[in-house]
Amino acid sequence: MADITMLLDRLGPECREIHILASGGECKEVLVLMDREFSGDCSFTVCSGASVLEFARSELSGAVPRFLSSPEKLRPGAVLYEPGKALMKAGAFNILCEKFPLEKLARFTHYYIFTPGNPHSALESAASEPEKRPDTAPDSPAASFPAKLSDNGKFFLIKEVLPLNNRTLKDVSRRYPKCEITARNIKTDTETLRRKLQITSGAPFHIFALGCLLPAASSVPAPSSLAALSSPAQPSHSKAALRTPATASLLLITEPLG
Repeated sequence: MADITMLLDRLGPECREIHILASGGECKEVLVLMDREFSGDCSFTVCSGASVLEFARSELSGAVPRFLSSPEKLRPGAVLYEPGKALMKAGAFNILCEKFPLEKLARFTHYYIFTPGNPHSALESAASEPEKRPDTAPDSPAASFPAKLSDNGKFFLIKEVLPLNNRTLKDVSRRYPKCEITARNIKTDTETLRRKLQITSGAPFHIFALGCLLPAASSVPAPSSLAALSSPAQPSHSKAALRTPATASLLLITEPLG
């Protein structure tokens, strides 16, 4: 399918609206409304199931991502959000952090930690009760997820957070012989990692191998499993070492929610 940025550049300022349609988790159509009299801010509409998300082009280009504010947020029991393909097609990588209670794992890792109650979320500040899915039981964890996110992606409960190295790969291969695997923003791709792990595809678990930007260890104490990863490889007496976030390749063992 066409790259949206390239499409906008070719169509010019007469492009009034872009509608991105998804079904079954797949991006199916991109519809464009042209108007010879129009020269304003093109609007994006992402439709997936009953959910409709709308953004202006200026919002998308001007959005600033919100990264993890604390290493403790990346822990067992936290919730990982994987955006749907229609949102990715729209280029909504950063605006999701402004519209919803989400914190991004890294600049080029388009996965997010769900942080309900985040005061920086436009969704949560606009109303005291977030919009929720009508088809989930009240006591289900999925009941707290905004419907517009659930219809445009997937949520996963994080069971374990591990450093990505040969020792953990061997251990994970032994303990999770059957699960789904996704690799993003690391030095290997999904299929190569699957062959190395020798894991069979299937439920109930999903392993994500992701490049993550961890906050400086000095700001908030990190969980013991991530304490070494959240500090850059600099002398401990260096002030820069206390302030600079570190990039780490992590294995997130998860279970689908919803």
